Amino acid sequence: MRYQYSACFYTFLKIFGKYGCATLASLLVLHGLFDFPIFNWNYPVSPFTGDTKEVLSWIVNFLHHDFTELLAAPFGYEDTKYLSTLYNSIEFLGWSFQDYMYYLLSLIDDDPVFVANGFYFMSFPLVTLCFVYAAMRIGISYSASLLFGICYSFLFYHLARGIHHLSLSCYALVPFYILVLVWLAEDKLFKKSSDQHLFSSQYEYLYKVIFCAILFLVLAPVNHHYLYFFIMLIPFAFVFRLVNKNVKKSNIIFLFFVLILAIFSMYRSYVPDFIYKSIINPTASEYVAINKSLIESNQHIAAYGDTEIFGLKVTQLLLPVDEHRIGYFADIKKKYNLHHETNENTTSALGLIGSIVFIVLIGYSFYSISRMRPYILFAILMIACVFIGSIGGVGTLLQVLYFEMPFDTKLVDIRSYNRISVYIACLIFISLGAGWDHLWKMLNINSTMYYKLRRTLFIILSIIFAIIIILDQTPSIKFKNIQEKYNTTYQLEKDYISEIEDYIGEGSIFQLPHVVHHNWPSHTNPQDNFYYTDMYTGYIFSRKLKWSFGADENTPQNYVYEKISQLPVKDMVQELRVMRFSGIMVDTAGYHDLGEQIVHRLMRHIPAEPIMGGDHNRYVFFPLPELLDMGYTSPYGSNAEQIKEAVLENRRKPCVDFTQKSYQNKLITGWHGYENGYRWTRDRAVVELTIPPYFQAQKILIEGFTTKQAAEFSVFVDNNQVLDAHIVPDYEFQLMAPVNLKWGNTTVRVTIQTTVWVPKEVGLSEDPRELGIAIRKIELHE
Repeated sequence: MRYQYSACFYTFLKIFGKYGCATLASLLVLHGLFDFPIFNWNYPVSPFTGDTKEVLSWIVNFLHHDFTELLAAPFGYEDTKYLSTLYNSIEFLGWSFQDYMYYLLSLIDDDPVFVANGFYFMSFPLVTLCFVYAAMRIGISYSASLLFGICYSFLFYHLARGIHHLSLSCYALVPFYILVLVWLAEDKLFKKSSDQHLFSSQYEYLYKVIFCAILFLVLAPVNHHYLYFFIMLIPFAFVFRLVNKNVKKSNIIFLFFVLILAIFSMYRSYVPDFIYKSIINPTASEYVAINKSLIESNQHIAAYGDTEIFGLKVTQLLLPVDEHRIGYFADIKKKYNLHHETNENTTSALGLIGSIVFIVLIGYSFYSISRMRPYILFAILMIACVFIGSIGGVGTLLQVLYFEMPFDTKLVDIRSYNRISVYIACLIFISLGAGWDHLWKMLNINSTMYYKLRRTLFIILSIIFAIIIILDQTPSIKFKNIQEKYNTTYQLEKDYISEIEDYIGEGSIFQLPHVVHHNWPSHTNPQDNFYYTDMYTGYIFSRKLKWSFGADENTPQNYVYEKISQLPVKDMVQELRVMRFSGIMVDTAGYHDLGEQIVHRLMRHIPAEPIMGGDHNRYVFFPLPELLDMGYTSPYGSNAEQIKEAVLENRRKPCVDFTQKSYQNKLITGWHGYENGYRWTRDRAVVELTIPPYFQAQKILIEGFTTKQAAEFSVFVDNNQVLDAHIVPDYEFQLMAPVNLKWGNTTVRVTIQTTVWVPKEVGLSEDPRELGIAIRKIELHE
């Protein structure tokens, strides 16, 4: 018994030593080669601009749910007040590995910069550790796994993403996904596994099941892109097994088990909402949907052609990294960037060694030699990555299909297929690890040299080789230099928000210009130094002040925000005082004239002295006085709550609105594709509307337009004709007709039957479709 305890203790000590060494090695490279500030996380290690501010706002919202009401002032979002304590207790069901890390870091310090820097800092050893574990399970030696695990952790992709793409920076689960793909393709890729795990071979299948359950139900997804790419690669892995005629019943069961878990994990973040709406409090469904804050919402941001913009380019995989340490290579990449459109896909560069292995592996895919089978599998998976992710590849086709689906899959948001490059890099370094083991075995056969000397020289050469790879695949980035360059901006904006907070205590701040998430400011033409996430600055630094920014489109919060921003300055000031705002903060960078006109007008109507601050005094704050006109009457209601209730009441109406993306599950048949806020009908278009309880529909509204052709159409509600209309050419219409529905109806089918015309036949365009009328909105009214 004592011997068994000693053996077990020795095993765990050995495991701890292996992974401890891997952690220490990656941190030494991070600090030694890239000067990462391990002990100074007071400032972001990425520029305090653009996406960095959005990431910090996500962290604030995750750690401080109670402060969600600080967005979309004056009435904010009510999800944390409205939802029960039980809801908050089950919210962890939707957490991913990233969320767990956020929470653990927040126990030390809940400052969003500390949490972001800490997670990014830990992402380097995490990627290394996961690669080492996965590679050893595949059958690669520990030394080779460690060597190329560190190389994999220090991709250009990792360094370039920084904390402004924090969830993308940590691709630690990708080696685990590769491991599962190997299991789906082969029972054992290499005959001798170097990883002596605690499970014997008879429990191998159970081990795989438990591993996948933990991976998909607990850890994944750190980023939805990586999990989505894994699902896309599953067919290629299993076809490899089919081709090799190595399919058993257990393999098919395992395939469906993995597929179900992976798809579930893609949508796991919706589980708490589903439980709350379906079981805990079904009547809260509508309010939860309406009051979701911007940084928790699933607002569609993908444009139809974004996959062709942010797709993978093989050229960029093989070319040197941007700002390469060798001037000649740097000039090659610079010339390419000058003459070609580039974006984040430039971060997919593999470096010289990675590019060579990439080409060699593609060559292996043409062979069927049994001893090359592991490399052929890696080559097939790598080619599949290019097939899926490249511009004009399968990813583009899938995006077209997602947009045409009659229901919302949320997959239209996955647009940047260049991010599959981390899979390609992982396959390359696993192949290098296997090749390195093979090289060592070849050298070990030679008995003319002493074993220890050969081993020492091989280790030294391995370390030199790894350093060359890292230096070649990364630019000369120094994190401390980034901090020194941008910490002044960060500190100035932090001090400015603190000054405003000290001045007014608690209160609501109206922000100009009016901005919606992932949109440019309304009625302004900003310079390049303005990004919509700049409106998050106050939310990041203050836990007392409320901010008007943060509302989604077509929410009552944004309705108030937009309408007030369009008022004449005098009326705007009066309206804000009615709604008990404490001040107006202008981001002058959001205006074509750097805010000169709006600041001048505000100074004419607000007697108080403005407070200027931030980087280059970009922010101007005007404290609001008492009402200048005591007899002022608000044109939008006596207070914000009345406006909100009116808009909410309007949103409760059964409606299909093609200016939104929430209509897919309401369409039945007879509709052409989405076309920028409307859809054309065919000869007979059918839509199904859900009627809320106690809603008595009395009228139906049809809103749309025709082009060069007149239109005859009839509207039927549950097979009862309610409207028969003739619309002249080039006419926008809003038609209202009475309906007579039975009390208690839960759904109603609306059918639009039209005459059809073909633009190509009438010489209007080359469009060969049969068109009826263009519909923007169908809505039932009480």
